[in-house]
Amino acid sequence: MKKLLLLLLLSIISIICISQMSKDRRDKNQKYLDNYTATNKILSNDVILQEKIIQILNSKEHCYRVIYGDSVRVFNESYPAANPLSKYQNQIIYLMLINLRDTSFCNTIGKIIKCDVENIYSECGGIVLFTTHNKIYLKCIKSLMENLYDEDFNDSYYLPEKEDTLPKIAYFHLHATTYNEDLYAGPSLLDLLHSLFILPNNMTNEFVITSIEKGKFNIDYYGIDMRFGEIKVSRGVKIVDLGVYTYK
Repeated sequence: MKKLLLLLLLSIISIICISQMSKDRRDKNQKYLDNYTATNKILSNDVILQEKIIQILNSKEHCYRVIYGDSVRVFNESYPAANPLSKYQNQIIYLMLINLRDTSFCNTIGKIIKCDVENIYSECGGIVLFTTHNKIYLKCIKSLMENLYDEDFNDSYYLPEKEDTLPKIAYFHLHATTYNEDLYAGPSLLDLLHSLFILPNNMTNEFVITSIEKGKFNIDYYGIDMRFGEIKVSRGVKIVDLGVYTYK
């Protein structure tokens, strides 16, 4: 009950405060992405961009959140079914996919997973930033709730407000309370509700990294871009499983 009330209070505060600033942050994030990717021909061509994403995703093993003895998916996480996405969403997905080809990038994620398994007070998370053009890294930021040293918050992550003002490609957080979290791969219902209600009439982009066994993780994109189109169905939260990856 203590945890529920505190989370509810934080959500109410977030809705009041963040919704007022979300447009400025959205524009800042868009400019940040554009500045680093302006010369990338793939990112500027919608058709080629989607073809490249499909090509990469078709070559990957996937791990979907399922129920009823692994027979029914909780969400549709396959890329074609998740369409239509905005160009901005596709750009963010592609950037992550091409960086996941880098062994050192995946090994760094493995180190973050180890930290999350060892952390009993919060999930690990933070923001995705550029190092150079088309190269990205995950900046880990201590959760707002971690300072409470309460194990009840081990399955949640809250980015501090000060850090949320930084320009970013996307948010990220982990599902790695243990090394074997395959049953909880991808965003939870709470994650999706957070996207829908914390940033109303705007947009948010996030990656969730799930440890499915030691040495292996799954990564999903989920986000919402309320600027995209006038058709209501295009305004829901989109989920895309980006595949299973290994690390040492």
